[in-house]
Amino acid sequence: MGIPTSVLESWKQEGPVQTSSDTLGVIKRALDSDRSALSQFEHSYKVHLQGSYKNTTNTINSEADVDIVVKCTGPWTRNLDDLSPAEQERYENWVTSSDYNSRDFRDDVLTSLKRYFNRGNVTNDNKAIKVDSEGTPLPRKADVVPCLQYRVYHSFPNPDDAQFTEGMWFKPPTEDRVIINYSLEHYEQGVDKMEATDGNYKETVRMFKKARDFAVDRGHLEADVASSYFLECLLYNVDDGLFTESLRDRYESILGWLEIADFSTFTEQSEMRPLFDSTDPDKWDTQSAEDTVAGLNELWEEW
Repeated sequence: MGIPTSVLESWKQEGPVQTSSDTLGVIKRALDSDRSALSQFEHSYKVHLQGSYKNTTNTINSEADVDIVVKCTGPWTRNLDDLSPAEQERYENWVTSSDYNSRDFRDDVLTSLKRYFNRGNVTNDNKAIKVDSEGTPLPRKADVVPCLQYRVYHSFPNPDDAQFTEGMWFKPPTEDRVIINYSLEHYEQGVDKMEATDGNYKETVRMFKKARDFAVDRGHLEADVASSYFLECLLYNVDDGLFTESLRDRYESILGWLEIADFSTFTEQSEMRPLFDSTDPDKWDTQSAEDTVAGLNELWEEW
């Protein structure tokens, strides 16, 4: 029989967005306050949402924390691999060095949040700084990621006409490694995918995220096998023509396509990196993707 259309219709609905916007506003006020360690900041930074709230893939009744990026845009770090030797030399002659680094920036953001929300509400986790909402002006818990701007340069004829893709770069406090993400590019590619699928892409992500939750609850899929991020990237690679009007046809067709797809060609939604990489501890593995597809199929067949 499969999953009824009425259930799929409920799963595709977007969760509330005002809460995330309000949470972002409170974090910005904390960082801009007179007591903030950034109030006399000599460098530039910007604050924005990332994750499901930014990408409008948050689901109904979701209790997900609000993901917020605090990005230092000067100094930044960069990748010059695409530049010619002459362009690399031109860049090095133009840029100025700085003693201020990502750890310094994280310390300043952490200090600022502790001063505003009280120390007991702020936890310096390995990747994000977690801010509890209880007893604070925050409408919802926030995961704040301090980072440096990361620039992948594509051309450098001169500083004013340089072409680069912007990402985020940071080191976890307890690990000697670098994490690089492209949350803004992820968002832009999602907008393009929406246009290519007649506006059906993001509701499909929400539908499959809810299906994932039900598959876990009913024992068709192990918990933590398919994060929301990786599930969204998986669906991003699906052929645009399969995002049809009928939700039941869409569910079945997408899973059928994924069952025989060549995962080695899949990229993250940003299209900046492959989706699967066995050498990267933060990446998904193809077995988990296959288990996810199988679990979602079982959910359909045994509904």
